[in-house]
Amino acid sequence: MFAETRELPECLKAALKSVGYFKRDVELVGKTELKLSSNTCFSHCRSFTVVVDLASGTSRTEWGSWGGANPFEAKAVDRDETMYPMTIGVAVIKGESGGNGMCFAKLYLHPDNIVKMLPEQPTLTERQKGVLKIFDGLKPAYRKSELEREGLTTDDIEECLKLGFLDKKGNGTKITTAGKNALNNKG
Repeated sequence: MFAETRELPECLKAALKSVGYFKRDVELVGKTELKLSSNTCFSHCRSFTVVVDLASGTSRTEWGSWGGANPFEAKAVDRDETMYPMTIGVAVIKGESGGNGMCFAKLYLHPDNIVKMLPEQPTLTERQKGVLKIFDGLKPAYRKSELEREGLTTDDIEECLKLGFLDKKGNGTKITTAGKNALNNKG
Protein backbone atom coordinates (compact mmCIF):
# COMPACT_ATOMS: atom_id res chain seq x y z
CA MET A 1 0.00 0.00 0.00
CA PHE A 2 1.02 3.59 -0.51
CA ALA A 3 0.43 6.73 1.54
CA GLU A 4 0.71 10.30 0.32
CA THR A 5 3.68 11.84 2.10
CA ARG A 6 1.76 15.09 2.74
CA GLU A 7 -0.84 13.14 4.74
CA LEU A 8 1.67 11.41 7.02
CA PRO A 9 2.25 12.56 10.60
CA GLU A 10 4.74 15.43 10.87
CA CYS A 11 7.43 13.23 12.45
CA LEU A 12 7.39 10.87 9.45
CA LYS A 13 7.41 13.73 6.94
CA ALA A 14 10.43 15.23 8.72
CA ALA A 15 12.23 11.87 8.80
CA LEU A 16 11.67 11.32 5.08
CA LYS A 17 12.83 14.85 4.30
CA SER A 18 15.99 14.34 6.41
CA VAL A 19 17.16 11.54 4.08
CA GLY A 20 16.25 13.41 0.89
CA TYR A 21 12.94 11.68 0.11
CA PHE A 22 10.59 14.17 -1.55
CA LYS A 23 8.29 11.94 -3.62
CA ARG A 24 4.53 12.41 -3.41
CA ASP A 25 3.91 8.98 -1.91
CA VAL A 26 5.75 6.25 -0.03
CA GLU A 27 5.14 2.51 0.17
CA LEU A 28 3.81 1.24 3.52
CA VAL A 29 4.86 -2.25 4.59
CA GLY A 30 3.45 -4.06 7.62
CA LYS A 31 6.02 -6.18 9.47
CA THR A 32 6.24 -7.81 12.90
CA GLU A 33 10.03 -8.08 12.65
CA LEU A 34 12.68 -6.39 10.53
CA LYS A 35 16.44 -6.39 10.01
CA LEU A 36 18.45 -3.16 9.91
CA SER A 37 20.60 -4.02 6.92
CA SER A 38 19.73 -3.05 3.37
CA ASN A 39 21.43 -3.93 0.14
CA THR A 40 22.69 -0.85 -1.67
CA CYS A 41 21.89 -1.21 -5.36
CA PHE A 42 24.08 1.48 -6.86
CA SER A 43 27.75 2.31 -6.34
CA HIS A 44 27.04 6.04 -6.00
CA CYS A 45 24.42 5.49 -3.24
CA ARG A 46 24.30 4.55 0.41
CA SER A 47 21.62 2.86 2.47
CA PHE A 48 19.86 4.44 5.40
CA THR A 49 17.61 3.34 8.23
CA VAL A 50 15.56 5.83 10.23
CA VAL A 51 13.78 4.69 13.40
CA VAL A 52 10.93 7.01 14.42
CA ASP A 53 9.06 7.00 17.74
CA LEU A 54 5.55 7.93 16.62
CA ALA A 55 4.45 9.20 20.06
CA SER A 56 7.35 11.57 20.77
CA GLY A 57 8.30 12.30 17.15
CA THR A 58 11.99 11.66 17.83
CA SER A 59 14.04 9.80 15.26
CA ARG A 60 17.47 8.30 14.80
CA THR A 61 19.13 7.92 11.40
CA GLU A 62 21.88 5.45 10.55
CA TRP A 63 23.73 5.76 7.25
CA GLY A 64 25.63 3.00 5.48
CA SER A 65 28.82 3.25 3.48
CA TRP A 66 28.83 4.66 -0.05
CA GLY A 67 28.39 1.73 -2.43
CA GLY A 68 27.31 -0.64 0.34
CA ALA A 69 29.20 -2.91 2.70
CA ASN A 70 32.98 -2.83 2.43
CA PRO A 71 35.88 -4.34 4.42
CA PHE A 72 36.99 -1.00 5.88
CA GLU A 73 33.80 0.00 7.72
CA ALA A 74 31.34 -2.08 9.75
CA LYS A 75 28.09 -0.12 9.71
CA ALA A 76 24.89 -1.74 10.98
CA VAL A 77 22.89 -0.53 7.99
CA ASP A 78 25.22 -2.51 5.72
CA ARG A 79 25.81 -5.60 7.85
CA ASP A 80 23.33 -6.22 10.71
CA GLU A 81 21.22 -9.24 9.65
CA THR A 82 19.56 -9.67 13.06
CA MET A 83 15.75 -9.75 12.96
CA TYR A 84 14.40 -7.20 15.46
CA PRO A 85 10.74 -7.16 16.60
CA MET A 86 8.70 -4.25 15.28
CA THR A 87 7.19 -2.39 18.22
CA ILE A 88 3.76 -0.79 18.09
CA GLY A 89 4.30 2.97 18.00
CA VAL A 90 7.59 2.78 16.08
CA ALA A 91 8.13 3.32 12.36
CA VAL A 92 11.24 2.35 10.40
CA ILE A 93 12.16 3.97 7.12
CA LYS A 94 14.64 2.02 5.01
CA GLY A 95 16.05 2.94 1.66
CA GLU A 96 18.97 4.43 -0.19
CA SER A 97 20.03 7.85 -1.31
CA GLY A 98 22.74 9.12 -3.56
CA GLY A 99 23.86 10.91 -6.67
CA ASN A 100 21.59 13.01 -8.86
CA GLY A 101 19.05 13.42 -6.04
CA MET A 102 17.98 9.79 -6.32
CA CYS A 103 16.25 8.40 -3.24
CA PHE A 104 14.24 5.24 -2.63
CA ALA A 105 12.39 4.51 0.61
CA LYS A 106 9.83 2.23 2.22
CA LEU A 107 8.03 2.88 5.47
CA TYR A 108 7.77 -0.15 7.75
CA LEU A 109 5.20 -0.26 10.53
CA HIS A 110 3.77 -2.86 12.89
CA PRO A 111 0.52 -4.18 11.32
CA ASP A 112 -1.50 -2.64 14.19
CA ASN A 113 -0.13 0.81 13.25
CA ILE A 114 -0.51 0.36 9.52
CA VAL A 115 -4.23 -0.45 9.74
CA LYS A 116 -4.88 3.09 10.99
CA MET A 117 -3.28 4.58 7.86
CA LEU A 118 -5.03 2.46 5.23
CA PRO A 119 -8.06 3.79 3.38
CA GLU A 120 -10.91 1.46 2.44
CA GLN A 121 -10.14 -0.09 -0.92
CA PRO A 122 -12.58 -0.18 -3.85
CA THR A 123 -13.12 -3.22 -6.03
CA LEU A 124 -11.81 -2.70 -9.57
CA THR A 125 -13.21 -4.06 -12.80
CA GLU A 126 -10.81 -5.95 -15.06
CA ARG A 127 -10.79 -2.99 -17.49
CA GLN A 128 -9.88 -0.55 -14.68
CA LYS A 129 -7.10 -2.90 -13.55
CA GLY A 130 -5.80 -3.02 -17.11
CA VAL A 131 -5.69 0.77 -17.41
CA LEU A 132 -3.99 1.19 -14.03
CA LYS A 133 -1.38 -1.50 -14.77
CA ILE A 134 -0.45 0.30 -17.98
CA PHE A 135 -0.21 3.73 -16.31
CA ASP A 136 1.73 2.29 -13.37
CA GLY A 137 4.17 0.20 -15.37
CA LEU A 138 4.84 1.94 -18.67
CA LYS A 139 6.33 5.21 -19.78
CA PRO A 140 3.92 7.57 -21.55
CA ALA A 141 5.37 6.84 -25.00
CA TYR A 142 4.40 3.15 -24.75
CA ARG A 143 0.96 3.47 -23.18
CA LYS A 144 -1.12 4.17 -26.30
CA SER A 145 -0.06 1.02 -28.15
CA GLU A 146 -0.51 -1.13 -25.03
CA LEU A 147 -3.98 0.30 -24.39
CA GLU A 148 -4.93 -0.52 -27.99
CA ARG A 149 -3.47 -4.02 -27.72
CA GLU A 150 -5.50 -4.65 -24.55
CA GLY A 151 -8.68 -3.27 -26.16
CA LEU A 152 -8.95 -0.40 -23.68
CA THR A 153 -10.50 2.90 -24.75
CA THR A 154 -10.46 6.54 -23.76
CA ASP A 155 -13.75 5.85 -21.93
CA ASP A 156 -11.87 3.44 -19.66
CA ILE A 157 -9.25 6.12 -18.97
CA GLU A 158 -11.95 8.74 -18.31
CA GLU A 159 -13.62 6.40 -15.81
CA CYS A 160 -10.32 6.00 -13.92
CA LEU A 161 -9.87 9.80 -13.98
CA LYS A 162 -13.38 10.31 -12.50
CA LEU A 163 -12.67 7.77 -9.75
CA GLY A 164 -9.44 9.58 -8.83
CA PHE A 165 -7.17 6.68 -9.85
CA LEU A 166 -5.51 8.78 -12.56
CA ASP A 167 -4.66 12.48 -12.58
CA LYS A 168 -4.43 14.58 -15.75
CA LYS A 169 -2.37 17.74 -15.80
CA GLY A 170 -1.67 19.47 -19.09
CA ASN A 171 -0.83 16.83 -21.66
CA GLY A 172 0.26 14.24 -19.07
CA THR A 173 -1.72 11.63 -17.19
CA LYS A 174 -0.30 9.68 -14.26
CA ILE A 175 -1.47 7.17 -11.70
CA THR A 176 -2.40 8.59 -8.30
CA THR A 177 -1.68 7.17 -4.86
CA ALA A 178 -5.32 6.01 -4.72
CA GLY A 179 -4.80 4.28 -8.07
CA LYS A 180 -1.66 2.51 -6.84
CA ASN A 181 -3.48 1.35 -3.72
CA ALA A 182 -6.50 0.13 -5.69
CA LEU A 183 -4.23 -1.73 -8.11
CA ASN A 184 -2.25 -3.37 -5.32
CA ASN A 185 -5.35 -4.28 -3.27
CA LYS A 186 -5.17 -8.01 -2.59
CA GLY A 187 -8.82 -8.21 -1.47
